[in-house]
Amino acid sequence: MSKIKNLVKFVTMILAFTGAGSTMAAQPADIGNYPDRAIRVIVPYAPGGGLDVVVRMVSERLAASLGQPIVVDNRSGASGLVGAGAAAQAKPDGYTLLAGSMGSNVLSPLVQKEISFHPMDSFVPISKLADSPFMLLVRPASGIETLSDLVSTLKKNAGKNAYGSAGAGSPARLLGVLLLSETGTQAQHIAYRGETPNLQDLMAGQLQFAFGTASAAAGLVQGGTLRALASTGKSRMKQLPDVPTFRELNYPKLEISTWFGLFAPAGTPAGIVNRLAKAVSEAVSDPALQERAIQIGFKLEASQPAEFRAEVKNDLERFAELLKLADVQKE
Repeated sequence: MSKIKNLVKFVTMILAFTGAGSTMAAQPADIGNYPDRAIRVIVPYAPGGGLDVVVRMVSERLAASLGQPIVVDNRSGASGLVGAGAAAQAKPDGYTLLAGSMGSNVLSPLVQKEISFHPMDSFVPISKLADSPFMLLVRPASGIETLSDLVSTLKKNAGKNAYGSAGAGSPARLLGVLLLSETGTQAQHIAYRGETPNLQDLMAGQLQFAFGTASAAAGLVQGGTLRALASTGKSRMKQLPDVPTFRELNYPKLEISTWFGLFAPAGTPAGIVNRLAKAVSEAVSDPALQERAIQIGFKLEASQPAEFRAEVKNDLERFAELLKLADVQKE
């Protein structure tokens, strides 16, 4: 009997130590008075691009939910790797975060030989912020009005035309590679430090075409500065209903939208991550903000940390296979 009592006592001590079997295990970790000062969000691209637009739009509501200012810090370079690397090295206390994207956190790590972080191990995914389709863009002055026109132009001048993207590891680069592969055409790729300088050179006539996020380029299309030939979304965009999808044009492999999301450095306490995820959910659920987002080309969408992590992991596996099929080599 004494042995049984001692065993029960031992098990009770273990349960108390680990928190198992008690209500304390279900309680959030103590995060003190977090946040008690401004939070810096690193955007790894130049100002004006799709990710930058999303972050600045959401930051006001996010600051209101957290009770502290949000400071946007643009750190462009190396297809998003410079800013992402800086965020990965930051102290994991919740005061330096990364506004990441499919480009900076999935594609760039897959196509760049030298990176200073691991796409999964160096960060804790907090929440998705938004999804945005891409548009295939040309200058109206080019005389190209349809995707067929562009394909004909590229075939007539094989290898002499150029297209741009926000970097070797950007979704726009992958879309360019897939477009050329699917249409049997050739064009030179030019990498930029962000989406804004890429689109500026397209408008200046330095490029034949480019893929731009709807959030960055929809206004330019509506104003007549650029022409959209197709969208990578699953359905036509509300603000540009005359632009067909690639699936409608029989190019389903180009049905790829990009996501934007918030990450914390690895080691950030779970309580802080959950507090931030709750704040993001509150911010993006604002009806007025959602409607504003739709009008400029993206859909606000929050997610739980575990869900977001699973999506990032799935994209790393999916695009690794796509890049292999497209024979994209690491640079």
